[in-house]
Amino acid sequence: MSTLRSRLTRTVLTIALPLWVAIGSVSWWSVLHELDEIYDAQMRDVVRPLGALSTPALIDDMQKVQAAALGVDDDPDFGVMVWDEAGALLYRSPGAPALHFSERLPSDRLASVGHVGGDDHHRVRWWHQPEHGRWMAVSIPLEERDELALAMGVGLALPLVVTALLLWPLMWWGVSRALAPLRTLVQSVRQRAGHDLSAIDVGDVPRDIEPLVEEVNALLERLREALTREQRFTADASHELRTPLAGAVAQLTVARGASSESERQHALDKAADALRRATDLTGQLMLLARLDHHSGGVVPVPGWQDSIDLLGLCRDVVADEFESAHALGVGLALEPSGPSERLPPMSGQPLWIRAALRNVVHNAVGHAPAGTEVLVCVQSRDDALWVSVQDQGPGLAPDIRAHLGQRFARAADTQGRTGSGLGLSIVRRVLDLHGGSWSFSEGPCLSVTLRWPLRRP
Repeated sequence: MSTLRSRLTRTVLTIALPLWVAIGSVSWWSVLHELDEIYDAQMRDVVRPLGALSTPALIDDMQKVQAAALGVDDDPDFGVMVWDEAGALLYRSPGAPALHFSERLPSDRLASVGHVGGDDHHRVRWWHQPEHGRWMAVSIPLEERDELALAMGVGLALPLVVTALLLWPLMWWGVSRALAPLRTLVQSVRQRAGHDLSAIDVGDVPRDIEPLVEEVNALLERLREALTREQRFTADASHELRTPLAGAVAQLTVARGASSESERQHALDKAADALRRATDLTGQLMLLARLDHHSGGVVPVPGWQDSIDLLGLCRDVVADEFESAHALGVGLALEPSGPSERLPPMSGQPLWIRAALRNVVHNAVGHAPAGTEVLVCVQSRDDALWVSVQDQGPGLAPDIRAHLGQRFARAADTQGRTGSGLGLSIVRRVLDLHGGSWSFSEGPCLSVTLRWPLRRP
């Protein structure tokens, strides 16, 4: 592939050379036109004194008039021919071409004709003089005009040719200087270390290249964010999975050395519980990593749908959590419980929305005292769908409430257990990606309200 410098140089020359050819052609045509005007004026000057003469006097004085006009006695440049009205040739000067009366043109019209028996061309002007009963034709050879035009054309073309020959290296040098900032930019990027993802300085970059550099900086920023997310995911996974996996290994060790079947079964149950926590934590981490991959508001993602039944998703989540809530002695209900056609559809990623709803309901069930009820309400207002989850738990301490939505912010449930600390982080991220929001209120009951916009912002 050719370099940018050679392509720019060729482009400029491709535009300039046809322009020079056009300028040269116009100049050549202008030179010929001006010379023809000069020759026409000279032929009119020749005819003017002859027009007043009678035909015999014109024939008698022709040689003298031609010699006086051109200053040449033996071979004048101008040729003169005279015919009567019937077309009979009355006079033909020695330098005139062999014209026939049938070739005449309307009075005062011009023509270029070839000389009989030679390659010379003449410029001929015809005059009809009815008062004297004759036609006159005055000619002048074009050889001298062509030589003069050629000389003038060479004089015009030579500077253009010399300019074209000099312009190539000069343009190559000029384009090279103009591209120097770009080469400096390339060199600075080439010298960077592999881990250096800092923004490129646009201070000395030409204005035309600034959009490219800005896009590269935006790409570097996205790469830096992706690398940060990857490092954070690796650190979170290694830190958070260490405890349940270590617990599972310890319980399996206990089960292996147990002295009774009941002790062995208890240790195995503990190991299975630790592995379930590790599995749940891994799933939460993977989901959060996928959510972090999509930044900057609502963006189309794989699985995005424009007609989601939010009430149907809430009904599925309540059905999934109903058994665990019943095991804890907690009631779980959904309002409204009727057909989903009552609520308008929304757009979004249904798997993510369901995961967010499940985390909120699961947290509410886990923190609700036995004998109480968790109520999930869905309604539509203000061009949005609102999902509120209310429980009758003890509420949250101010220091815990201040960190809701942050990674690994945990609060013990009614059984004294703590979750992964990622559930509400996932909820907040899903809401951000759908242009939604959340709010918390405490009174007689703790209520978490999720707002889902019906239209994509």
